Amino acid sequence: MKWIVLLRQTTDGGYIITARTTSYGVGNSDVYLIKTFSNGNAQWTKTIGELISEEGHSIKQTHDGKYIHCGLTNSFGAGNDDIYLIKNDTTVQTLFAKTFGGSGTDHGHFIQQASDNGFIIIGTTTSFGAGGYDIYLVKTDSTGALQWSKTYGGTGDEDGWDIQTTTDGGLYSYWLYYKFWGRR
Repeated sequence: MKWIVLLRQTTDGGYIITARTTSYGVGNSDVYLIKTFSNGNAQWTKTIGELISEEGHSIKQTHDGKYIHCGLTNSFGAGNDDIYLIKNDTTVQTLFAKTFGGSGTDHGHFIQQASDNGFIIIGTTTSFGAGGYDIYLVKTDSTGALQWSKTYGGTGDEDGWDIQTTTDGGLYSYWLYYKFWGRR
């Protein structure tokens, strides 16, 4: 079984896809990357993961032409599911892989590159915040090192699904778009 999660057009006119696969890889599920030519034919594929489970949720081509993606991992990190941040070059080599989260459940739903070449991830957490699932915002530098994280929400459930960056007088202003969903 393969689930396509997000597809983005690349600067060469092709597409990059991040997904979850249970057909390929070494674990229960793995991150599945697919790079296509402009006609949709596969240029290359790659699985990333270990023995338990990983998923790809969001991918972008970075300012330097490489690929940054986020999702979740249960094979690495501090707890149940953790945010999984991976940067690959155009030959599919992993440049870095980082995890963020605590002892609960933490998912990265969407990633954006900031103007300082760092990355902003929005998702959900039960490890931190006011209770239930809360919106989890993570900011890293260009190497994936954590700069800060914030949570937003009340005692119910909140999920962060999309984020855009803007510059206001040299400072970052983060606009959050979130939906309230029942848990999966």
